[in-house]
Amino acid sequence: MSGERMEPWVAVDFETASSDRASACAVAAVAVADGAVVDERRWLIRPPGNKYDAFNTFIHGIDGSITRDASEFSTVWSEVLDFAGGRTLVAHNAGFDMGVVRAEHVRTGATPAEINYVCSLVMARRQWTGLPSYSLPWVCDHVDVVLADHHDPLADARACAEVMLKLLATLGTTTLSEAAERLTVFVGSYGPHDVRCTIKDHKSRLGRLPENPDADPDHPLYGMHLVFTGTLQQWRREDAARLAVQCGAICANSVTRSTDYLVCGISDPRVLRGHTMSTKLRKATAQGVELLTELEFTQLL
Repeated sequence: MSGERMEPWVAVDFETASSDRASACAVAAVAVADGAVVDERRWLIRPPGNKYDAFNTFIHGIDGSITRDASEFSTVWSEVLDFAGGRTLVAHNAGFDMGVVRAEHVRTGATPAEINYVCSLVMARRQWTGLPSYSLPWVCDHVDVVLADHHDPLADARACAEVMLKLLATLGTTTLSEAAERLTVFVGSYGPHDVRCTIKDHKSRLGRLPENPDADPDHPLYGMHLVFTGTLQQWRREDAARLAVQCGAICANSVTRSTDYLVCGISDPRVLRGHTMSTKLRKATAQGVELLTELEFTQLL
């Protein structure tokens, strides 16, 4: 890459006030040019009714007292787009962040401006195989990126930008589109043309049809085999599985060779019987199954 000018792009990260994706409460954007961060900005957003779930506030520390006087999504998103200036967006787990944008446009009835984006989580999964999880903290740790304050949108956007810079350097390319092509990942688009940032051959790996034939085939959980272990805080396992199936996932009771994700709740020490991990977790770890916390599962939904 010596002597080549790197493509400029913008890393973004959203936080939400509830499990409803149309409840954005903060967003940050970090501009990258010539291989370095050159500008950054953080916005607060007043969610609908300025209402928050306690679980979300516990995660990111934002509540109604902080966003009472903030602008609504449409105003802030317009400012984010002005900041981006037509450059491609990068998000870690873009299925969540772009899902927020989609849901907010549906809620307000606004016509979306066309934007292109890539997902650093999807691309990291293709490049650095074998990690227990591809959540932002795990990937940052793997590539020696400092994540100072996880779930602060600006800290997460900075870390996302640094992860993508590491990935571009590893691939020896200066452009996001070339990186995506090498990793056989679609460059996503939202607006008049809606293309999800997914693995190009993912449909050929799905095997049997999921239980919901009407699910969106581009949803990040579509066709994925899920198993749950431990006690979830937000739902009963049955309800979580039902939500996953609605997205096209295939849920099972035990870890097998086809398992893609193990969603990990809190384990009862009496059930562990002296072990540090549940039987499912031990088996999943041995097989290299990707582990998801309940929050990560919620974001994928």
